[in-house]
Amino acid sequence: MGGIAPRVEDLPGSRSEALQTLQYLLRQQAATPRSSQAQAPAAGLFEDYRVPLNLLKIGAFIAETGLSDVDDITRIQAHDAEQQTDYLDTLRAYLASNGNISAMAERLHVHNNTVRYRVARLAKDFNLDLDDPQKRLWLWLRLTTMDLAPQK
Repeated sequence: MGGIAPRVEDLPGSRSEALQTLQYLLRQQAATPRSSQAQAPAAGLFEDYRVPLNLLKIGAFIAETGLSDVDDITRIQAHDAEQQTDYLDTLRAYLASNGNISAMAERLHVHNNTVRYRVARLAKDFNLDLDDPQKRLWLWLRLTTMDLAPQK
């Protein structure tokens, strides 16, 4: 269901929001194992999914403008594929845990010292300044939009 259309002129926008919500929920349902689908919502309100839907738009903009062609995430993905490493998962855990080593270790099922070593290697090998808030924002935005995007 799209947003409330207080005027007739607002109906196309509400319809567009409803379609976006439907497409998002169908993709989510397709990606969810059957055993978990019983908990899936029977209906969806655009407002409940505004953040991921807006992030999908940002991800599409990043892809369409070529901003993702040669950035840190692309380099890390290529390295992981070539070297069979898990730097991208380490970075994702780092950002999702706000740099909290204990939370990262729990998320990755490894020891705290292993996490410290991985983060240090990640920063060194890819020349990432993880103390820079703008860099962290960009990396998180890229990972989040990439994770939300429909798989092709």
